[in-house]
Amino acid sequence: YALAHQDSFDVRWIKNGTVSDSLIAPMADYLMKKENGGLQVKGGCRVKQISIDKDQRDGKMYARKIEYLDTRSGETEAMEDIDGVVLALGCQGMQSVVSGSPDLARLPVFSQAASLKGIDVISVRL
Repeated sequence: YALAHQDSFDVRWIKNGTVSDSLIAPMADYLMKKENGGLQVKGGCRVKQISIDKDQRDGKMYARKIEYLDTRSGETEAMEDIDGVVLALGCQGMQSVVSGSPDLARLPVFSQAASLKGIDVISVRL
């Protein structure tokens, strides 16, 4: 659709490099510097499972633990004491994470997101 209607959008295609090199890595570097080491970006990793709990004080859901595969080492690792999670996933990635995470699969918003079929698109406003 975007290709057929290029005049209707402010679209620029990446000419050199990859999306990771041109967009994701610079954004991750910026955010990590801004947070003074309080942010970890786990590139090259695949989320296997996200475990969630409900806070007893306010009833809000939070990520308790994330298990992921480090594709460079081949090791499955875990992360706890998490303040927040940002997932940059396409349709298949979301399906994989939700199918491996029973806690997420019980939440309608995640089961609905995992059932989407579509084209992966990155939209960035610079």
